[in-house]
Amino acid sequence: MCLAAAAALFIIDARAWPIWSALAAGAIPALAALIVTRGGERTESLLLVLWAVGGASAAALTGGVSGAMAAWCLAPVAAASTMSRSKRLAEGAALALIGGCVAALIQLSGLAPAAPSGPLAFLLGFLALVTTGLGLAAGLLIGRRRQDMREDRDALEIGWLETLLDGLPYLAIAVRGHEQVTTVRGAAPLGLSTELLMTRGLAEAAAPTDRARLAAAIAQAHRDGAASLDFKPALGLERLVALDLQRVAPNQLVGVLRDVTAERDRAAALEQARADAEGLAAGRARFLANMSHELRTPLNAIMGFSDIMRARMFGPLSDRYAEYAELIHESGGHLLDLINDVLDMSKIEAERFELQRGSSTRARRSRPPCACCACSPTPPASSCEASCRKARWRSTPIVAR
Repeated sequence: MCLAAAAALFIIDARAWPIWSALAAGAIPALAALIVTRGGERTESLLLVLWAVGGASAAALTGGVSGAMAAWCLAPVAAASTMSRSKRLAEGAALALIGGCVAALIQLSGLAPAAPSGPLAFLLGFLALVTTGLGLAAGLLIGRRRQDMREDRDALEIGWLETLLDGLPYLAIAVRGHEQVTTVRGAAPLGLSTELLMTRGLAEAAAPTDRARLAAAIAQAHRDGAASLDFKPALGLERLVALDLQRVAPNQLVGVLRDVTAERDRAAALEQARADAEGLAAGRARFLANMSHELRTPLNAIMGFSDIMRARMFGPLSDRYAEYAELIHESGGHLLDLINDVLDMSKIEAERFELQRGSSTRARRSRPPCACCACSPTPPASSCEASCRKARWRSTPIVAR
């Protein structure tokens, strides 16, 4: 602005309107950039176009590309260097080239006003060079500052990422080719050595019996994109390590090594507990089968003889002995029903119980409450009669003869 004011001292003449117009053409884009401090891609493109039009107009009004203010043709480049997007620099260079060509065509066609001379030409040229140089320097400083901020942010993110990877409870590895380990991060499982992995390769980290399986898993990861396996480490044959591999680029794998010894022991304990439970269930089934057979044999004899007695097949019996025989037969039948229920439960547990369809049309008939016990008004007849007989049998004295 000071240089523009100094130049105005030399152009008080009314015929110097091209100079005033050139200065206004350079000031309008600067004022627009100060007003529009934030904008999107479209706004930045419009500002660059405005700088190109202003710079080409100023150059054309002061004699063209050989005039005093030809340096303002580079104004779009200086403005683009201060913008955040790097692609704007190429756009500014293209607009500067177009503006310079337009100013040259105007000069060649003879439409450009006469170029200023003397101290005014020097002052205008100096003004154009200083403003353009300051714009380019400001763009370089701003770009450098943004690059430093980006590098600091990237370094901070890399530091956090390294801290995160080093704090992993597993071992993260990067594999190049078929077994070369290039990077290790995290805690190595017991039985594995990071030095061994880096120097001798991934395949050598497994026990000799598992190296062929590990090499096959690496080849599968390169072929299919992913692979997993469990193997015993070379430095701890009693341990078990799980490896998960993933292909991230051609000839490049990443993987995770973790100790799964506890999971293996837990699974073995669960399997042993299941086998023990199955053994107990089988033993209980055998016990029930044997005991039911041992109980049925004498029970059949008891029920058979009591049935013969109550039927009086070998002669008459007194009413009391007949009642005792009836009680013995009913109690044996009740015990036989219990044994059959137990056997049915064992068949259900063994999934060998067969269901049969059927329909029941019997209805409960109401009868008066029993006078000898505290049964409900409608109990099952058989249970009530058996209870009454047992009560009478217990209350009857037994006389030895």
